[in-house]
Amino acid sequence: MQIQNMCPKCGIACNFREEDGKVYMACGHCDYKSEFKNYTVHECKECGYDKAIITFYGVIIGDEPPLQLYKCLKCGFVDREGVS
Repeated sequence: MQIQNMCPKCGIACNFREEDGKVYMACGHCDYKSEFKNYTVHECKECGYDKAIITFYGVIIGDEPPLQLYKCLKCGFVDREGVS
């Protein structure tokens, strides 16, 4: 599943931010802001933030575990689990 983070009003890429314990997708160009619920708890190895978008790629080669990518909502670091 690919997360689309483009603003539906102006087409500019939105940023993620946390306010009062909730994660929002907000446009820096216009006033668009929407609560974002498609995240998982995963500690970032770069900044320590605990929320990330997860992408599953499934099994790439039959004898390997599924590939999962976690993209930090704060710094954008991508952590891989599964295939090395």
